[in-house]
Amino acid sequence: MKLAGIILPFFIGFIFISIFFKKLNILEKIGIGFLLYSVLFTFNFFVLNLYTDLVMNVLNGFFINLFWLLLAIILLFLLRNNIKEFFKIEISLSKFDWVFTLPVIIFLFIEIWYGFIFPVWCWDSVAVYDFFGKVFAKEGNMLSTLRYGYFEAYPFFVSLLHMWGYLIGWYSPLFFHALLYIAFIFVIYGYTLRSEFPFWIKWLFIFSVLGINSLYGHIKMGFNNLPPTIFLSLAFLYGYEWVRTKECPYLLLSSLLGGGYLWCRNGEPWWISLLLFYLISLFIIKGIKWWKKCLLFILSFIFLLTTKVVWEYSLRNWETLLKKQQRQSEFVEIKENKTIEKSNMVKKEKFELKVLTNETIRIISSVFIPLQYITLDRLQKYLPLTIDMFWRAIVKTRLAYWWIMIFLMILFISDRSLWKKWELWVWPYFFWINVVMIFVGTYVFIQTFPDWNIPGSAERMSMFLEPLVVFWAITIIGEYIRKIPSNERKKLFSMDNPMN
Repeated sequence: MKLAGIILPFFIGFIFISIFFKKLNILEKIGIGFLLYSVLFTFNFFVLNLYTDLVMNVLNGFFINLFWLLLAIILLFLLRNNIKEFFKIEISLSKFDWVFTLPVIIFLFIEIWYGFIFPVWCWDSVAVYDFFGKVFAKEGNMLSTLRYGYFEAYPFFVSLLHMWGYLIGWYSPLFFHALLYIAFIFVIYGYTLRSEFPFWIKWLFIFSVLGINSLYGHIKMGFNNLPPTIFLSLAFLYGYEWVRTKECPYLLLSSLLGGGYLWCRNGEPWWISLLLFYLISLFIIKGIKWWKKCLLFILSFIFLLTTKVVWEYSLRNWETLLKKQQRQSEFVEIKENKTIEKSNMVKKEKFELKVLTNETIRIISSVFIPLQYITLDRLQKYLPLTIDMFWRAIVKTRLAYWWIMIFLMILFISDRSLWKKWELWVWPYFFWINVVMIFVGTYVFIQTFPDWNIPGSAERMSMFLEPLVVFWAITIIGEYIRKIPSNERKKLFSMDNPMN
């Protein structure tokens, strides 16, 4: 049962991704499948427990897995003509590839081994994410979260993963963070194989991602920072693939990964950069009919924001979490020592399209909230403090990446052949629009939460900037390689075929 609880998410996710995203490399399918299915699985547990009283236990967890497994198999037989082709594995690695691959496998194995035998130890995880996971596993529901506080901070992706780890009998759920990281590396590795990078570029890409110390360091922490960074980074990567190839499945895949990010963290506004990107790219890209563009935007909008809308709607109707307790008591004690009489409880809204539409409008309109903080007096008082915090938390902690980014910007702007390719503007767009939002968010945050440890939080929530820089650097290097004449390129990169 322990192994089945881990293997099933990989297998089910692999089937779904293989059905709908056929052009991906098998390693990409395995990695993305696990990432997206882990979101679907935990989101199912959340919604079903909240709105149907489904108990959080092993049996119901396997029923959820069984439902999606059967659906995946049915779709596989309905939509795939050649089942043998579905299970065909094509990974062509040279001897030099294996020389580098084996150390990576050992490195990743050590991380899994650590996650299986060591308990959760970092404070935020012990007090929040892992604590909720233990409570959910013990009580079979989410009722206690209202009493213990910190309920509205983040969605329950990490806590529900931890809960599943405890339910299936593992000593520590830290291994799930290692599995998420491994899935991320699988995706990057598969992406490089499919993209036909030269030998040294491929491994420069992989080792650059492995060398992002902030990601690696969070594997052992059990925090809610590594998962959203992985989802958001891959949403950016496949957004770039969408504009590079003009193939619609990459747009939908990017929005699904963005929705996965919002099931990890819903407070930061990075989703705005994705939504604007989808709209702008659909407007610019030619050769797609307008009705199809509208359909693609609606689908990407739904895939991106569904988890956020459902989560925030649920927070606004938290009394559904207390319905079992209401049967036993006339009073319910909640946070801040407030009491609410049972007869005065707000009637629960039906989870219908009108409610979802209102919630979506509210979320979109929240983009304009920071405007109320922009006054002359506030700017004079808080802008210097914002600059100082931004420097310490965002720039100083990752100076090397900022120097690389500055070099890339100079290279990009000075080379007309680069900036004429509009798809290459995707990377500076994602980087700078999110940097601006981090700065504005810091400015607003120091006014609303003056006692919060903003530098530490800002550093962790902005970890996605580092993979963004790596992705952009590899893209620029790849563009320069394409400029080399084919004959010279073959001589220069003869290591791609070491047998010759």
